[in-house]
Amino acid sequence: MLLVLSAVIVWMNWAFQLSIFWDAKSYYNYGWVVPVLALFLIWRRLGDRPTPVPPSVLDCVFVVGAFLILPFVQLFTEAIPNWRMIAWIHTGTVIFLSLGIAILMGGRRFGAHLFFPIAFLVTALPWPQRYEIPIISGLTDGVVHFTVECLRFFAVPAIYTGNVIEVGSQTVMVGDVCSGIRSLQALVMVGLFFGELFRHGIGKRLLLVFTAGFFAFAFNCFRALTLTLVVLYGEPGMFDAWHDWVGALAFGGSCLGLFLVSEWLNRGEKTTGGGAQSQKSFWDFNPIRPAFARLALSWIVLSFVLIEWWFARHDQDAPVGESLIMNWPDPSAESGFQFLDVPNNVQEFLRYDHGQRAEFYLPDGSRIEIYFLTWDRGILGMEAVDNHSPDICMVRNGGAVVEARTAPKEFDLLSSQIPFDTYQMRYPQIDQSFQTFRAVWLRGSESELNDVVSFRTRNQSITDHFRGAVERIRVGRRNFPVAMLLIGIEGKANIDDAWSAVEKILHSALVIEDVETEDLKP
Repeated sequence: MLLVLSAVIVWMNWAFQLSIFWDAKSYYNYGWVVPVLALFLIWRRLGDRPTPVPPSVLDCVFVVGAFLILPFVQLFTEAIPNWRMIAWIHTGTVIFLSLGIAILMGGRRFGAHLFFPIAFLVTALPWPQRYEIPIISGLTDGVVHFTVECLRFFAVPAIYTGNVIEVGSQTVMVGDVCSGIRSLQALVMVGLFFGELFRHGIGKRLLLVFTAGFFAFAFNCFRALTLTLVVLYGEPGMFDAWHDWVGALAFGGSCLGLFLVSEWLNRGEKTTGGGAQSQKSFWDFNPIRPAFARLALSWIVLSFVLIEWWFARHDQDAPVGESLIMNWPDPSAESGFQFLDVPNNVQEFLRYDHGQRAEFYLPDGSRIEIYFLTWDRGILGMEAVDNHSPDICMVRNGGAVVEARTAPKEFDLLSSQIPFDTYQMRYPQIDQSFQTFRAVWLRGSESELNDVVSFRTRNQSITDHFRGAVERIRVGRRNFPVAMLLIGIEGKANIDDAWSAVEKILHSALVIEDVETEDLKP
């Protein structure tokens, strides 16, 4: 029971750490149900478990190693929680530790018996972005094409640019109606769950995964087409009223379809497991030395407590104040400067604490649009800015395409250097090019602007990630309030011309000045 309690604590900590990816607006908002389903599958497997076999010395070494490694993985997870690679490493460590405990309790056959229910935790992990973004974007494009072709089939003159469908003066953004095939990852999890529930073989489980992808596309096509018709022909306000209901119907229909496919694949097979207990006692496991179990539980609890104390202590001591602020032009200037409302979808996904959006014109007629957003809590800001860069958000939601991406531009501001990611983009519907520049920095004192503590995970090497994580562990900080500046410029021929204009803007707009702000509580 002490070893089981150790595993429960490790699982609870794992779920808390990954909750940054399980926000309500995330593709992985189903993540909280995964450990519950995994426990259910483990319970079903206990009914027909094999006879316990004593573990070997090598098995014991494997378990001890898993216990010793976990605190070090926990340190890196606390330091850079939004790095998807460390989330995978953390999950792998939790799985190995859980399997090791199972091997101690019943031997290798028992560990193999519980492998899939324990490894089921992987379905809650965020996919690597290099694979996730092309898959989601490709499926979303397919939904757009399908919706437009269906409208044309019914003599509705529809056209599309990017993810935006246009019918006369009406426009519908598919990112609003299908959320980029939000249900794909959840349906893959559901398919694997049914595969284990019915005890299918490997081939049938893979078939269920492909079926989940098909249902995700098919039902999201139904959802997109339905909500597009609601926007075009319904009364004002009907979209908001129908949006969640149609989404729930599409996801429920997909789950029902997967269940029926699983039931069909189960025809003629002998049902096994199902939670029915065998003749042996439920507590028929290998005897384990109480001293080892107490030591393992104490090691887990003490290491977690010390790690939390180390970071909490330094987060509370973090200095307040902000050195880099925006100096906005006078709205009455001849440049036509004006503040604009931040679109609802930007507010919804970025969830910033303070934000401003403005536009103005240069003397040559070039148009400038600026977003300046800040987050008081670093963990939320890290995940938000990391997953919503221009090559993701603007391409999905604005019908833009990325033509080229050059090396970051360094902006020198006194003793600081702020790197700006650069994008050469184009609106295909009007064949107009524009350039976008984005910078993210740590809010705080001037010295922190060049801090080696890394908080961005995209477009950085693995070495940079580990170096930044080690530095964050050393200083004991995990809550780094962040700021993001996004500048778009229309009317320049290339990146270099646009950057020259942006540099002049930045020298007058960005000001280093120590300004005391409210305490940023971790």
